[in-house]
Amino acid sequence: MHPNAARVLPLDPSRLLINDKRFLNFACRDTLGLTQHAEIRKNAMKYILQYGLGPCHSDFIEGALECMKRVEEIVQESLESPCVRFYSSRRVALWLWLSSLCAKPTAVFCDQWTDPELLQAVHGSGLPVHRYRKADLDHLSELLAHSSSAQKVILVESLHYETGLATPLEAIATIACKAGARLAVDDSSAFGVKGKGGMGLARSKSGVDMILCGLNRGGGIDGALIAAQKGLNKACASQELSVSFPTLGAIEALFEILPQLDGERGQLEQRSHWLSKQLRAAGFCITPSSTHLLSVFCASASAGQKLYQQLFDQAILTERLLVDSECVVRFNVNAFHSVEDLNLVLTALETDLECVYENRLF
Repeated sequence: MHPNAARVLPLDPSRLLINDKRFLNFACRDTLGLTQHAEIRKNAMKYILQYGLGPCHSDFIEGALECMKRVEEIVQESLESPCVRFYSSRRVALWLWLSSLCAKPTAVFCDQWTDPELLQAVHGSGLPVHRYRKADLDHLSELLAHSSSAQKVILVESLHYETGLATPLEAIATIACKAGARLAVDDSSAFGVKGKGGMGLARSKSGVDMILCGLNRGGGIDGALIAAQKGLNKACASQELSVSFPTLGAIEALFEILPQLDGERGQLEQRSHWLSKQLRAAGFCITPSSTHLLSVFCASASAGQKLYQQLFDQAILTERLLVDSECVVRFNVNAFHSVEDLNLVLTALETDLECVYENRLF
């Protein structure tokens, strides 16, 4: 290990040790703290003992196909979608789905604020990408109207991971319908924490053709899924890129547990809304969102670095991101953060407001 490398030891979703110093953690993506949930771990171990550690497309393992079908049916019912398939990661899932569309000339349309991981998958598919101005649906309509592609796909996040802003899915579905485009919704940031039973914001939404969901945020486990209203063709399948049997067991338990966590979701929303309100009252430019993803836009990259470092020096870890060339310090509030934790953040920010971005409109 390099002598200057940090030694990091997670304690729980709200605390970690960095070089033996205890930090308040607002960079954790395990929103509901399900990574170490006893029932999820127990079911994953059950699948290891019964099926092994390999990918769950292993046809030669007795009962493997029945096992996969059973979990698919559980998820289909939960997401109210007739077709579900599991993958090793969100990027892989999107890449395979887009690649399956390449029989016709296809163009992808997405927001300038789109998660870079999603953009990597789009570029990996080899399809042309058209990016409309952030939240500018008129610009999206204009790009669609001028496109000559035989097939068009609008890719949006239901909840922007980098800003915490919700996407107007109904309005975009109307635009997609008028343009004859498919609407693909990444529900990864909303899954587990939003929607009925924690099933996200895209479930049952009219006009949504495909739901993409990474399970490592609100679900706390590795893997991803695609839920579609129409059948997924064979090009979307890959034995090497499917989930493992332990992950499949974890997914089965996850979809049993999530509907039981309404109390945790309600508390998370209340505390996130309170912290957002307090930050805004203190003069910080924060996205107008009461979700658990709170993004403070800074006046410059140096101001963002200073704010990040100021919090770090007071043992508070956040995320520092570049969003459309703007510097953001982001707080990931999770179910383990207490009111006292949120007050510690406010106390740490009382001394320096040089990063305020005055009169910025979203």
